Amino acid sequence: MTEKGDSRKWGMVAVIISIISLIASIVFSSYSFVLANQVNSLTAKSLELQNILSNFTSIIIPSPAQGQLSSGGYYSNGTTSPTVSMGWLNISLVVITPHYGVLYAEMENFTVSDDYRMLDTQKTNLTIVNYAPNYQLNQHMKYVVSGVNQLNVETLLQASFYPNPQELPIAPDSAVTFPLGYLLLQIVLFDSQTGQITTRPFSSTIFVTVRT
Repeated sequence: MTEKGDSRKWGMVAVIISIISLIASIVFSSYSFVLANQVNSLTAKSLELQNILSNFTSIIIPSPAQGQLSSGGYYSNGTTSPTVSMGWLNISLVVITPHYGVLYAEMENFTVSDDYRMLDTQKTNLTIVNYAPNYQLNQHMKYVVSGVNQLNVETLLQASFYPNPQELPIAPDSAVTFPLGYLLLQIVLFDSQTGQITTRPFSSTIFVTVRT
């Protein structure tokens, strides 16, 4: 083979190698672009997931509770003073929250429900359910952490009411328990990181005990 033929041969080889290199460069560039887009997309989704996990709205799930005000409640026949019963309202809660915070129960209002005719009908509107004297709200504050919290909140209550003497036991040293009405409360959760407040209303039946 002549020098001229060899020169053409090597020239063709160089052209083919250049073409292959160009194609490979284009393929790798396209692959790198796609890969970079996938990485960016995964990063964005990861940040979005982290944001959802760290900033979701808190969830408060209270279990139905009944207030048993069974302390005190003494009644003497012919008295003109109200009967006073005291006791604890125990509230079981599940709280799911992204941040640390403080939680407590807040009383809204009380509705009398004298279905059993156990109250003096002329003084039903004088029935009061409230926090017990000297009971501080911070006594039932609870701290929550990020994640799932199972808590019990206790609130000390006092009921003042006028029983119906005709429905009370005649025998001395006797006692009778009956529902007084419905207490509307709300659970308040303060997010210490964001300052956001989440509330969850619920109601509880209040029972009182009267002793003769």
